[in-house]
Amino acid sequence: MAKNIVGKTIAKTVVAVIILIAIIYAVLSLIIPQHMATMYYNLGAYSAAARYASLRYTYTGNIEDLDRCANYAILSGKDKNVITFCGELLDDEDFDSYCSTKEESEDYRQHIYASIASSYYSTGDTETALEYAETALKSIDYFPVNNAAGILTVKVAEAKDGSTAAILYSFIQTWTTEKQYVPEDHALDESGEATGEDTYYSAVMSVLLDCKGGTDL
Repeated sequence: MAKNIVGKTIAKTVVAVIILIAIIYAVLSLIIPQHMATMYYNLGAYSAAARYASLRYTYTGNIEDLDRCANYAILSGKDKNVITFCGELLDDEDFDSYCSTKEESEDYRQHIYASIASSYYSTGDTETALEYAETALKSIDYFPVNNAAGILTVKVAEAKDGSTAAILYSFIQTWTTEKQYVPEDHALDESGEATGEDTYYSAVMSVLLDCKGGTDL
């Protein structure tokens, strides 16, 4: 009898401790979601980190917190999360000014556009993927390495998607003409360092040409 009482007491204590831990965890999640996000990020649980960063964003409305959501989502590789958080970030009225605070502002901008374009493509929404890739390139007059159109090119080539490759190839050709873009003119930066932009442009167009088939007439 005594053993049964002791056993039941221990079991009740364990359950009570578990419940208490769960309550503390829930409270901390609501009070300090930014720290929870950082903890999960450090653990490599990027989807969970994105969720807690999202909770933090609902409290603050700060674009910095939305940026964390987007980047954690990208790290998670979950297309649905990427589409949600990168979409919100791009729709934020302060996105352009926020980009300007980054050391490599255009690289950051292209990274967000490339990520959402790739995720839309992965989920089968090719039209929206192309819209994002094209929008990212239309606003500039050069072809930065790893721009959204270039990153989408990789996805399209991997899928051996000739029809989409043809659309993307045609768009970049038109953009090249409209912007009067000459790759060789962008081979070096202002300090004389090689940018790799000219060879990247050539590589992207070559991949698209090969994927779509035919010759460049």
